[in-house]
Formats: sequence, structure tokens, C-alpha cells
Amino acid sequence: MIAPALRDAHAQHGAGRHDAARATLLRYLAAKPRDADALCLLAEVHLALGEPSQSLLVAERVLGTTPGAGAALLIRIRALAAAGRWDDALSRASELCHGPGAASPEAWKLRSDLLLKAGVPAQSVACLRQGLARCGPDESLLLSLAYAQNVAGCESPEQERETHELLAQLLGPPRPRRWPNVPDPRRSLNVAILSSDLRLHSCAFFLAGWLPHLDRGATRLFLYSTGSEDDTSTRFKAMGQWRACATLSPAGLAELAARDAIDVLIDANGWTAPGHMRALAPGIAPVQATFLGYPGTTGLPSMTWRLVDRTTDPPGAETNCTERLWRLEDCLWNFAPDPAWPEPATTPAPRSRVRFGSFNHAAKVGERCMALWGRLLSAIPESELIVKSPPGVDPATPWLARLESRVGPGRVRVLPHVPETSGHLALYAEVDIALDPTPYNGTTTTCEAIWMGVPVVTLAGDRHRARVGASLLTTIGLADFVALDEDDFVRRASALAADPPRRAALRTSLRTRMAGSALCNGRAYAHRFELAVRGMWREWCERGPNT
Repeated sequence: MIAPALRDAHAQHGAGRHDAARATLLRYLAAKPRDADALCLLAEVHLALGEPSQSLLVAERVLGTTPGAGAALLIRIRALAAAGRWDDALSRASELCHGPGAASPEAWKLRSDLLLKAGVPAQSVACLRQGLARCGPDESLLLSLAYAQNVAGCESPEQERETHELLAQLLGPPRPRRWPNVPDPRRSLNVAILSSDLRLHSCAFFLAGWLPHLDRGATRLFLYSTGSEDDTSTRFKAMGQWRACATLSPAGLAELAARDAIDVLIDANGWTAPGHMRALAPGIAPVQATFLGYPGTTGLPSMTWRLVDRTTDPPGAETNCTERLWRLEDCLWNFAPDPAWPEPATTPAPRSRVRFGSFNHAAKVGERCMALWGRLLSAIPESELIVKSPPGVDPATPWLARLESRVGPGRVRVLPHVPETSGHLALYAEVDIALDPTPYNGTTTTCEAIWMGVPVVTLAGDRHRARVGASLLTTIGLADFVALDEDDFVRRASALAADPPRRAALRTSLRTRMAGSALCNGRAYAHRFELAVRGMWREWCERGPNT
């Protein structure tokens, strides 16, 4: 039986009260200095507090008495990485995976995470493939593989689809049932948006602008929130029937959908919220569709539709996913900037060289992306690259060293993390041209850059995640910044870099252009969304209530 003090420390740590957890554990360990579970938890708490050296000491203390303690071995590796000792961390992780005995899925996942953070996603994919071969189908490894595949872009669409189908198979088949929903294609519909991001979150900017414009006579909207709540949540609560679902089990979510008589359920997370997939796998509404939060298929047989547009998923993209594709007119996204955001910097300080920039997460900038950006900066010797990846890019990580090796010494500048949104957006004054990562495009970052008057250059790839930038820019009327191949990317970005008058004109006009485009027209988007929901529902009615 777990000691009450340990139970308290776990609860404090889980609630983010790490100082309190440390104090509780230190008191407990004064009487039980060799309790390995308590020591491992203390090492975790030190990591959460940003104290990797202390975490490493505690992990070594456990291993001194129990050399094979799996939890302590994993914590030691994480502490080494957090302390900037990346070579040691990767070496230890490799030893743990390839040493004698069967390595746990946690060991393979940790090694793959380190490789991803080091900027070598293709190696992360290979590591996960090895782990799956050793450990068999494991949800955590398959989830990590799905994300690493998105970033690396080193595997075929068929291989990526297979990964998601394997994930779905772990959750079991849909549950055969006869739905009680009246199959009338013209009646008012109960529609639920299932999301963990109905709060201050980037995805919220793509929901808040159009939900208020839904026709309440045709659609009764339910907002199923599985995340935390804040002031932004209060705004969403005024847009429909709010349901707090964060603590519901999959069975509880199914019961709620039945009570609300949901006709169409729209998942807005995909595999970024595995709990949603577990709940939706059996089927909890006659029509289930996914969009917005994840750039690939769910693999779930119960997920009938996936919302896309003609640019993200042109004809032929159907083979990349298990769902049927419903292509929205114009654009998949609707963006609603906060009115409190600052104005673009119309008169940036004169500079001697062009500043390219990317405020995307560092994980999206892997080998392929670095190589392409390196070509661009080599073509423009008087240029530099500015990066910002919340909560910042640790200079000790090999990711930055690898990027500099591609771009050139002294040509990468890391901006400090700014947690407040207005301050973050103001940093676009430092950037002349934003670069969209490839093969995993940005979405919010692209919209933010353009809203702040900074043009974005993107490379249109061969599948959804690599065509998001093309969709956004085309919708705004900036198709001339969409490159068709790598040579074209370097050519278009170079031409813009060599044209200061055009960049100055864009700085003052992009916000107006974007605000007047379909991307920011919430009322029109709500109508397109309603047509999609009605079309999916009509198709179900034609198939019959037993499907």
C-alpha cells in the first residue's frame, strides 16, 4: 500500500505544485531514505522545477543501490538531456534500448523523443520502428511514430496511413448498433464540437470567429470541452450548450452524447487527444467527422468523414486516409485574430541584411527543412535567420548546432521566449520574411505572421500537412509565395528578399488583405460548415439508421 505522504506528493506534483511536492518528499525521505519510489518521484519533481542537476543526483542515488531500476534509468537520461549533456543522454538511451534484455517501450520512446529534439526526425522514425519490432504494437510508440512521421516526411502516405490504422486497431472495432436518431435530412440537428482547446490556445482562433454565426434554427450546438477552462472558455460558453467533459471516461462521453441526442459529432483534435480517439472508436454519434487539430487520418473505422479543402487534399488524396473527404469551399480554416493584438510595425529599423524568421516549434524544423533553409541563406550571403520556439530554444541542444551547421556560423539568432501574446507578436518587427517549415507546415504561425505584415514563403508538398501553407496563402491572395519545389522556394524567397519596396508595401497592406479574405469571414465560413454538416447528415439518412 502506498504511503499517505507519497500519495500526497503525487497529487501535488500532478497539480503542478512542485515546490509542495518536493517539501513533502523531503520530509518523508528523512525517515525513509532508501524508498526508491519516493526518490524517483523526487527526481521527477526536480526536473519539473528546472533542477536537472539535483534530479540527476537523486536518480544516481537510486541506481547506486538498485542498478537496474527502470524508472531511475529513464529519469537519469532525461536529466542528462535537461542539463545539456546531450551526447551522454543519447548514449545512455541507446545502451538502454540495445543492451541485454528486452527494453521497455518507454526506453524506445525516450530515445526517439531525444532524437526528435535533436533535429533528426528521420532517425527518430527509425528508432520507433526498431522499438515496435522489439516490443510489438504499443500505443505510446505508435503515437510517437505518427508525430515523427509528420515532421520527418521520410515515409510514404501508405506507411503513415498504416501507422494510424494500427493505432485504431488497438482501440477495437466500432460497436454495431441501431441509432435512435430520426433520419430526417431536413430537421434541426444536434451538433457537438469535441475539443480540448476551448480556451486560450492556438486552435481556439480557428473556432471563435464562426461558431457564433451558425444558424440556431438549423443547428443546436454543443461544445464538449475536454480541456482546462479560462477566460477564453467563458466566451465559448456563450456560443452553445457547454459540457465540461475533462473528467469523463469514454463510456461517460458516450452516455452524454446519447442524452444530448447528438446527430453529428465533430472532433477537433485527432490524435493530439488520444482520449478522444478511445471514446470515438466504438462510435458515439451516427455521424463522426474530424478536422482542425491534426494533419492526418485518424484510422478509425467509426470516423466517417474528414474535413479538408481542395488545396490541402486535391483529388487522389483519398488514398491517404481511412475517412471519406469532405472538401469545404475556399479554405479549411477561419481565423479570428484578437482585436487587442498590436498593429504591424510599419517602419522597422533600417538593417544591413535581410532577416528571415520562423516562430514555429523547433520540432518542425528537421533535417529536410534545415537543408532547404541553408540553401536559401547560402544564396543570400547578407541574410540571417531568426528562430523562436516557445518556451525557447535551449542553446545547449544539438538542434541549434545542427541548424547553424546548415545555415552558417553566426547567422542564426534565437529570440527569447515571450509568454504574453502581444509581446510575442511584436517580435515580428524583427522579421522581414517568414519561412514556413517543411514538410510539416505551420498554421497559427503563418496567420500571425501575415496579420503582423510579414509575408510567408511556403513549399507545397504532396500531402495535407505539407499543403496547409499553400491553402492559407492562396485564400489570402498570396499564391505567388507558394513554391512548387525546392528550387522554386529559393527563387521566390530570394526575389522577395531583393525587393525592399515590395516588402515595405506588404508590411502595410497584408493585414487589410487578410481581413478581407475568406480566411477571416466567419459568417461565410459558418454557412460552409453548415452545408458540410447537412451534407454528411443527408448521406447518413440515405444509408439508413443501422449504419
